[in-house]
Amino acid sequence: MVAESALAVDTGTGGIGVIIRDEHRGVLLSSSKFLCRCADVEEAETRACKEGLALAADWINRPGTL
Repeated sequence: MVAESALAVDTGTGGIGVIIRDEHRGVLLSSSKFLCRCADVEEAETRACKEGLALAADWINRPGTL
């Protein structure tokens, strides 16, 4: 899983992106979201990780490695 974020500190807006791949590097899931309020970079990164883990828990029905 790769989870990334971007943040405009002056406005507190940003975005997150997540991609989950299989063992052959094929894409299983991807997601992106707009963040309308975010306090800092750490919050943005945490929200990206949380989104990735939630996607994996909801949609992947096989063992995986973090």
